[in-house]
Amino acid sequence: MKAVAQRASSALAAALRRVFGPRPLRWAVWLAAARPSKRVKRLSDGNERIYYTWRLVVPSHVAGELGLDPEGDDEYLIVLAAKPRWYHLLDPRELPEHWGSLPDYARAEACLAGLAPRELCKGLSYAVVVGPEEELRRHGLEPGTTNHVNRIAEKGGDSGSPA
Repeated sequence: MKAVAQRASSALAAALRRVFGPRPLRWAVWLAAARPSKRVKRLSDGNERIYYTWRLVVPSHVAGELGLDPEGDDEYLIVLAAKPRWYHLLDPRELPEHWGSLPDYARAEACLAGLAPRELCKGLSYAVVVGPEEELRRHGLEPGTTNHVNRIAEKGGDSGSPA
């Protein structure tokens, strides 16, 4: 009976994937310490090759959000990483009185990254703009960086309409 239920469940899951596509990715944001390690490997010709690796620690609550099993096999993760700036290291929950004194772009980046609580991000919103680099630059946007609306207005851009 259990085997029949499992087959029915997997058949239903397969049918739903055909109709709705795969489940959306679950993203988790946390501030991780990247610990470097150096390994020296001796080659057969007597030379040495040095390998550097960085280990990221996934906190248990994040592992739970992502559905990682600590007793399971190796897992692969998509990691979108960036070195934090000074304002990413501040915890707005501990210092809410300083949140308003941060520059607009710093608050927007913290909200976009999910590092700030939603109640502090209510007055801020963001939009993702995708396009060829030349076109983005023509409109006063710098590809690959956070562009605050005030900076875009100051630059003006060559959009043919008022910024």
